[in-house]
Amino acid sequence: MKGHFKKLKRGYAFRVDIGYDQVTGKRKQKQYSGYKTLEEAKAAFHKVAIELYEKTFLQPNEITVEDYLKNWIESVKFDIAASTLRGYKVNIFNHIIPHIGHIKLQELRLEDVKKMYFDLQSGNEPVRKAPDEKRSKKPKILSRTTVRYIHATLRTALNDAVGTYLKTNILEGKKIAPKPAYFEAQFLTEEEVKKLLELFEGTDLYTPVLLAVGLGLRRGEALGLLWDCVNFAKGTITVKRSYIPKQGEGHVLAGLKTLSSSRTLTVPKTIMEYLHKIQEKQKDDKKYFGTNYFNGNFVCCKSDGTPISPHAWNKKFQRTLANAGFRRVRIHDLRHTNASLMILHNTPMKVVSERLGHSSIKITMDLYGHIYNEQQEEIACKLDETLNFLKNVHNNVHE
Repeated sequence: MKGHFKKLKRGYAFRVDIGYDQVTGKRKQKQYSGYKTLEEAKAAFHKVAIELYEKTFLQPNEITVEDYLKNWIESVKFDIAASTLRGYKVNIFNHIIPHIGHIKLQELRLEDVKKMYFDLQSGNEPVRKAPDEKRSKKPKILSRTTVRYIHATLRTALNDAVGTYLKTNILEGKKIAPKPAYFEAQFLTEEEVKKLLELFEGTDLYTPVLLAVGLGLRRGEALGLLWDCVNFAKGTITVKRSYIPKQGEGHVLAGLKTLSSSRTLTVPKTIMEYLHKIQEKQKDDKKYFGTNYFNGNFVCCKSDGTPISPHAWNKKFQRTLANAGFRRVRIHDLRHTNASLMILHNTPMKVVSERLGHSSIKITMDLYGHIYNEQQEEIACKLDETLNFLKNVHNNVHE
């Protein structure tokens, strides 16, 4: 294979045959330029020649980042959880495409991605396709956590382009995403848990709040719980679905992301007794509303049977806390509180991890290890008090 080298005003270039057009049968060539010396150009040509010989050479493609991502999201939408798909779409259409969608996929550089991350965290306007395009509202300044999710989406998409459009993923192994923000979970005391439950007593939100703080259920798990997963005879609840809001379609009930998230929990007797009363109340509500009752079989629902959306729960939850002068906590902090209460009541960490549905005990230790360590210190102190009589024995040994 021969290369056709050419001296330019600044440096050298070469052309190489890369195959034949499948339609016309004509020879296809590609030119490479930007080499300072002839030796550099020859070295580059040799690399391309090896790729062509070993059939690892990728044909040049004009596809843009935008077109590739639109095709990619369609190809994976049936293989991922509904919540994951929703997150991917938000990241792709709201953030990635407006900033770097116009760039050819094979010409995307690490610097382009770095600039996007900087702009997203600074509130800078993305590049516009048309100069007469109406100016939108000033972009939001995104948190480091959100940009990390965007990075994960783009990296996953580029991984799937390797071998078809790309030789390598420019993001693989590169630590260019913002460092995660320091996170410290908030926990309610037992007294605060009691006050919290009193605040929501008699409301539609009492049940999901109780399931979150009493069983450690995630928001979607609590709202997606159906009566077929409640076993009154065994005193257990099986967590196997999650409520996912879907734009234009209300909601969907999806399976959980990981196998470990699917779990069966032994439920405290007081919670099971409460759930039995709620089930009986729903039967009365169904008679009252008649044909207007929504037969969704939801444990957490409004009086007419319609499910509670995550947005509605969060909005009413925060408003109720604020009106009562209760300190601000997130719904997810109720799950953290459940974990801390289990640990403080001497529940083995492995059991805590299994009840929370963590994929490994390491995740549990990373989140709640400091509580566990504090508990161990307290136990050591109590043992020291109990074994105080040994001091005399120790003294006698040295004498």
